[in-house]
Parts: sequence; structure tokens; C-alpha cells
Amino acid sequence: MSDLHSHHDHSSAVDAVLAEDVVLGHDSHIALHASSFFIPAGKVTTVIGPNGSGKSTLLHAIAGLISPLAGSLRVLDAQPQSRREHISYVLQNTTVPVGTPITVAETVMMGRYPGLGLMRRPSKLDKARVNEAMEKLRITDLAKRHLGELSGGQRQRVYVA
Repeated sequence: MSDLHSHHDHSSAVDAVLAEDVVLGHDSHIALHASSFFIPAGKVTTVIGPNGSGKSTLLHAIAGLISPLAGSLRVLDAQPQSRREHISYVLQNTTVPVGTPITVAETVMMGRYPGLGLMRRPSKLDKARVNEAMEKLRITDLAKRHLGELSGGQRQRVYVA
């Protein structure tokens, strides 16, 4: 992933992602070498590269799942780990064991769990937010279906919600 562009001539107050000399990797493998770049807020951005070039590692770092080995990585002007509840990350391949007894609505509600706290039941607001998310992704009609009954694309929309 050495071909990232870093032309920083824009007027956005806060970039969605700002990397300065960031080094990413795992174990003894460096996936991204001292790269500086930005991803503007409110824009669709693609990350393109061959297998093994560090795309997934970069997304893991942006999602706050791994920390940079060196350099600086900011997401919405903060450390990625502090923005984890604001970031959705959907795996490329998702499978659900046949017979998994969880519905679409229950899965979307799981996204509210970090804000619920231990042993707290979802409030009316939590339920309203789940319904809003399902409406935005046009999956309300799937709410009572089990994940295992869905196509891969439908499941990914559930995970984004």
C-alpha cells in the first residue's frame, strides 16, 4: 500500500482519517510503511490494492482494533480506539451457522450494547434507534427473520445497521 496519495489541499475542518508517517502491521510483518494521507469527511473513499498489501490492516487500525506501530493515526480528530462506538466495520466474508437463533432486529440491537452498560435493558430510545437504522438500510421487513435465512448481501446490510 505504498501508493496512497497525500495531497492535503482541502478546506474540510476535520478529516475523517488523518495519518502521519503511520506504520501498521502485526507480528513481524509490516503491512503499511511510514505513510501519510487523509480521508476527507463525507466522501466515498476506496482502498485498492493486491492481496496482502495491507488494506484490511489499515481498516482494522481505523476501526481501532489494532494500534499503529509508529506514527500518528487520527479518526475524527481523536485516537481510533476512542471512536470505536462511532465506527461500523463489516467483514468481507460473513457466515452464520445454520439454526443460529438470532433475528435481524436482535443483531442490530447488539450495536447499542456498548452504551447500555452492564445488565441494562434496551430503552425506548434504543429501540427507536434500531428501527431508524433498519429503515435507513431498508431491512425493516427482515426484522423477525433469522440471520441464517438471509443472503450474504442482506447480512452485510444488517451488520452495517
